[in-house]
Amino acid sequence: MTQVAEMLKTFVPEIERMAAERRTWDEEIAGTCPKHGDYTRRQADWRFPGISCPQCAEREAERQAQAQWVTWFKEQSGVPRRFQGRTLDDFAPPTPAAETVLATLRRYAQDFTEHFDAGRSLILCGRTGTGKTHLACALARRIALEHRHRCRYTTAYHIVRDIKDTYGREAERTEKAVVREFVEPHLLVVDEVGVQYGTDTEKLLLFEVLNGRYEDLKPTIVISNLEPTGIGEYLGDRVMDRLRENDGGILVFDWKSNRGEK
Repeated sequence: MTQVAEMLKTFVPEIERMAAERRTWDEEIAGTCPKHGDYTRRQADWRFPGISCPQCAEREAERQAQAQWVTWFKEQSGVPRRFQGRTLDDFAPPTPAAETVLATLRRYAQDFTEHFDAGRSLILCGRTGTGKTHLACALARRIALEHRHRCRYTTAYHIVRDIKDTYGREAERTEKAVVREFVEPHLLVVDEVGVQYGTDTEKLLLFEVLNGRYEDLKPTIVISNLEPTGIGEYLGDRVMDRLRENDGGILVFDWKSNRGEK
C-alpha cells in the first residue's frame, strides 16, 4: 500500500466523522417555551445549559453581557465608589436651572452615539456641592451600560501626576503611553479642573490630553468649581475652543449647595 493510500485510510474516516457532526449541528430542533411558545433552532445555536428557546438564549446572552459591563464599570472606569451607583434619576433638581441642566444631560446620554461621532464635549462648572460630580459620574454610568462605551473618570491632578511620574529614571511607562491612556476611552470625565496651582507645566500637560482627545474626536466632560470666565482663563483659549467646537456646551451650576443637607 502506497503512502498516499495509508494517509487516505487514516483521513477518510475522520472526514466522514466531521461531516456527520456538521450535519448534526445543522439539524433543526423543535420545542415549546413556556414564555415564547413554539420554536425551532439549529443544534449549533445551543449556547447555554438548560436553555433551548432562542429568545431565552438571546436574553441570557444580553444579561451576561450587561453583567460584564457592570463589572467593568466598577473595576475599570475609575469612578470613585461613592459615585459608582449614582444615576441621573437620583438627582433632585432644586431649581428650574438645575432641571434644565438635568434635561440636557439626559439628552446627551440618550443621543451619545451622535455626540461621540461629533466629538462633542461638555463643561460643568459653578458652585461646590451642586451635584457636578454626581451627574457626570451618573452620565458616564449610563453611557457605559446602555451604549457599551468605555468611560473613564479622573481628576486634573491625577493626569498631571501620572504624566510627571514618567520623568523618573525608573519609570515603567513613557509620557506618550500615559497620555494615550487618557485619550483612548470613548468618554473621559476630568474633575477638579482649576484646583491646581495653574503653572504653565500643568496647563501644558492638560492640553496634551485634551488636545489628543480633540484630534481623535473623543468627547470630554470637564468639571470645575470656577465660573465660565475663570475656567476659560485657566485652560486658555485653545482648549476652550476645542471643548466648545461642534456645539460643545457649558452648563453652569449656580444654585445653592445641598451638601450636608441630606
